[in-house]
Amino acid sequence: MNGEFEESDFVKEQVGVGNVCERSALLLAGEGGVLVKKKVAQDGMTLAEAKRTKIYLAW
Repeated sequence: MNGEFEESDFVKEQVGVGNVCERSALLLAGEGGVLVKKKVAQDGMTLAEAKRTKIYLAW
């Protein structure tokens, strides 16, 4: 996934990539997704928030 993401050496050591939460949030938001909140780490947990910009309804 393209973009500028804050990388973590610790995460890279553990899973092989430097950023998981922001990339995952954008991936789940789908095409055209927007990162709403950059990653926040606390108490051993990391969170990032993204939102969908396109919603398709099929009737």
